[in-house]
Amino acid sequence: MSTPQQAPTTNNITATANIHPVAGTEPEFILYDDFTDTSHQVDFFIPNRFIVAYCRQGSLSITVNHKQKTTMTSGDLLIAFPRTTLEDFSFSNDLQLMVLSLSPTVINDSLLGDKDLWPNIEFVSTHPKIHLTEEEVEVGRQYHHLYKIYSKRKPTKFRSNILYTLHRSMIYELADMVNNRTGSVPQDAQYSQTDNTFKRFLQLLAQSEGKIRNVSYFARELCITTKYLSHIVKEKTEHSAKQLIDETVANEIRRQLCYTSKTVKEIANDMGFPSLSFFGTYTRKHLNASPANIRKKYRAGK
Repeated sequence: MSTPQQAPTTNNITATANIHPVAGTEPEFILYDDFTDTSHQVDFFIPNRFIVAYCRQGSLSITVNHKQKTTMTSGDLLIAFPRTTLEDFSFSNDLQLMVLSLSPTVINDSLLGDKDLWPNIEFVSTHPKIHLTEEEVEVGRQYHHLYKIYSKRKPTKFRSNILYTLHRSMIYELADMVNNRTGSVPQDAQYSQTDNTFKRFLQLLAQSEGKIRNVSYFARELCITTKYLSHIVKEKTEHSAKQLIDETVANEIRRQLCYTSKTVKEIANDMGFPSLSFFGTYTRKHLNASPANIRKKYRAGK
């Protein structure tokens, strides 16, 4: 067995393996075209990325969220949402694995904005691995080909818009794949009251469209205390309710700055900020830049 080599840290990914990212990838997505390290054990921690991994050959065993042991073989697809821990890698010497990693920013509009996706998300949380049909494998090849092209293509006027559409299309393809398998889930599966409350909180968060920033509103809608809501969210995500709310608000701010023609003042008013000053302070705190600089940086990259 060879000794693992430390790969460079890219965005929120720290990997130990011979993982070779395709040259020129954008921060919003990273394409690992091959996973060829032959080490017996690899630690691979992904704190805040959306991950889609496809096994072309060989086998890979991995622990999801410290407790769910999963083994992938040829034709298997693994889907992991942000804040999922992937660790204890053990794989065969002939493993061929492709991995697509998306930042939370580029998927939140789809995952949080479409309530019809939530049953699929629930399914994936307990069934992270699915085996693809030949037709689904071919669809996957086409998406891989497109991502590979755009990982190398130079910036163009509409590149960001094209990628935005590509990401959403890919997510809905995955949702269709998952939806075709939800019938295999036992129909009598019971959810606890805590599960239902957390699910309802996420639905309310999606419906809020980033316009509500206080935990007390969601607690009132759920008829529970803010302390209990914070406890539930912390238990389910290891993050506070306020963190999830602020993340939703920040992503909506970024979306409107980058994908609409509204003025900064119009966006601030639309999202219920009492003043431009407060809006700017909030944006700098949660997006590390002023509204004007976020928009300027986006337009400069088009």
